[in-house]
This record gives sequence, structure tokens and C-alpha cells, in this order.
Amino acid sequence: MDVSMSWALPVKVDRLGAHLQAYVETLDTIITLRLCNRHGAGSGIFVQKLPVEIVQIIEKLIFREICKAKYPEWQVELHCFENECRPVDHLSREEQLDCYFGHDDYTADVCCDCQKEAGLPSHDEPDDEQLQKRLAKLDEQGHFDNYEWYDVHSERQGDWVTRVGNAKSIDGFFDEHDELLGKHFGVSVWTSHVRLDREKWRHNYDAAHTIVAYLTLPDPYQRELRWEMSEDDRECGPWTGCESGYGIPVKLIGHPTPASLQRFARAMNILDLKVFEHESQAGPPVGFRLKNAVIKEGPPKKKTWPKITLLQRSLPID
Repeated sequence: MDVSMSWALPVKVDRLGAHLQAYVETLDTIITLRLCNRHGAGSGIFVQKLPVEIVQIIEKLIFREICKAKYPEWQVELHCFENECRPVDHLSREEQLDCYFGHDDYTADVCCDCQKEAGLPSHDEPDDEQLQKRLAKLDEQGHFDNYEWYDVHSERQGDWVTRVGNAKSIDGFFDEHDELLGKHFGVSVWTSHVRLDREKWRHNYDAAHTIVAYLTLPDPYQRELRWEMSEDDRECGPWTGCESGYGIPVKLIGHPTPASLQRFARAMNILDLKVFEHESQAGPPVGFRLKNAVIKEGPPKKKTWPKITLLQRSLPID
């Protein structure tokens, strides 16, 4: 496992990934726009006449449009990785439209007005909201129960791990752009794959995971430990129910300067992020499993981020 302590702030991993990807892909365009605004010359160049406020609005519009295009790619793979997907989610757009128009309660001979009155799909291609509403209804009726979707599902799970990397092979998207994050925002990204509670899984599979992400001030790992499982552990499980327990000295960190903490606000603003603490990170209070433990109920306390956070992550076996 590796252990570090840093000022950190939790964010939604798919939103962070999509928005960072959009930032990287629009960076050259935005730099060119700014240069033309400041130094452009010639009778046919009008960008230099625009107020800075207008240029900033244009930058945000460009960035947000790319974010909209990138986010579904990250979201669909994460949903499969978490087993939060439905069989219908694995259909291509063309297959979804075939389902939208191709079931028994759709009749091509019925006029569009009659179809609308009966709640049936019209001949026109639907927008996304109409399509998803229709597919959800068909899903409830069991139209996709026999659809062969698991191969697509498994492929997306593999694509997600390739996209984000893991603690054993640090070669994912966030590690690829770690230098850019440090240079442009003064922060790093810490991620960890986390096992989900079986009661929350949509599908009854052997495992379902998510990945949690934190923006952190760059700090080196303070301790790293690795161990090997025995053949008995691999084949039969630990025969005594062993745990992995370590007393790890951690160097306490001091309070950062206001300028250092401002890095978080700048990154959150430019990348259009929000604080997101995954439920897997909010474990029960100490003593929750004791019979006589008394849990005080009440409204949740509002948390202020960033916080000094102990980041601990188990490492896969080599």
C-alpha cells in the first residue's frame, strides 16, 4: 500500500476526466484566441477589437461544448465499471433507434397525430430525451432481457481501466497529464479503485467497483509497502482470515499558504468542477458494529474542503 497526507478535495472522476480532456484539447485554440485579441493586426482581423470579457465568454463556450462531447465517453465506461448500467445502455445509437421504431405497438400506417395522442413514437427521429424515455419504457416491459450485451459491457470495463490506469500500472489519463496539472493549476490527482457494497450493485456479479478521485497539493508518498500472497491465499483464501495491518509513521504537514489553497479554487473554476464525496468514502463511525454503540442521529455536518486528508491505497500484487 502507499500512504500520503495532503490537503485534498474530492471530485467526481468522470467529470474531472472529461473536463480535463476538454481543457487539454481546447488549450491551443484558446491560446490562439487570446494572442489574436492582444496582438492581432490587419484590416480583416476583428478579434483584437473584442473586450476581454467577451473573449472570456467565448473561451467558456468553446470549453463547455467540448465538455459536453467528452463527458458521455467517460460516463458510459464508468457506469459499466460500477455495474450501474442497464442492458439497453449497451446498444448503439442505430440499435436504439431500431428499438424505438420497431416494436409491435408502432405501426407505420398510423398518422403522426394519432400516434402522439396514443403515446406512440412518431415517424420523426426523436431527440435524446424522447429516445431515452421510450427505451426506459421498453426496458420496463422486458424487451431487452435476452439482448446479448455482456461482451460490450466487459469491453467497456476494460476500456475504463485502460483510460484511468491503476496503482500497479500508473499509465492512465491523469498520470499522462500530471505535469500539465502541476504547471497550469499547481495540483495533482490522486485516484483509487474501491470495491462497492454488493447491496448497491445493479447486477449480481462477482465484483463491482468505482474509482474515487481527489485533487491534492503535490506531495510525495510518505510510505510504500508491498507484500505477496501465498498460494494458499490465492486458491483458498487466507486460512485464518488475516488482515493487512501496518503501523505507518506519517509526517504531519503544516497549514499551506492562502495562495496554495487558492489553487483548488482556480482549478475547480476553470475546469468547472464541484466537490463530490463518494459514499464509499464516508464509512460508519468507529464502534458502529458494537452491540451497545449509540449512534447520534442528526443533520449531516457541512464539510469544508479542502481538508488535510490521509490518502491510503492498497497496491495490486506484482
